[in-house]
Amino acid sequence: MNRALLDWAGKSGVPNLREGLSALLVEHRKEFKVANSVWNRVRRLMRDDGVDVEGAAAIRLRAVDYLTFSELGDLLLELLAEAFPRAAADPKTMPPLKERWREQLAKIRRLRNRVAHLRNVDFQDMEDLVGMVATMRADVDTFAGWR
Repeated sequence: MNRALLDWAGKSGVPNLREGLSALLVEHRKEFKVANSVWNRVRRLMRDDGVDVEGAAAIRLRAVDYLTFSELGDLLLELLAEAFPRAAADPKTMPPLKERWREQLAKIRRLRNRVAHLRNVDFQDMEDLVGMVATMRADVDTFAGWR
């Protein structure tokens, strides 16, 4: 739709209409992203539950409780270097670790969705889940900063 609008504005013959429309679309897109960001959605949910979203950092840590599994996985992948500082220190370790976690979180997400939508889960799915969790736990033990 944006491309069609910009093409129309360019063909309309009005000087600078295309540039003005492009600037307007960019401005509204930025406002939409800010208003509909994950953080703003979580803040709205927390406010609805009576949590002081402007309070101390300890209270804001509860924001994790309001994230979906998918959002939580994306956040973890984004902050993987902070979660696993020993892996981040070694440039050869971090890329395979991040790829492994991305793949395992995707598999867990698919399994979670199958269960949530009441689809059949077979024994092999449970075996795979146990193996993935064991691997992820070993990564935490090996690369986490608190050890």
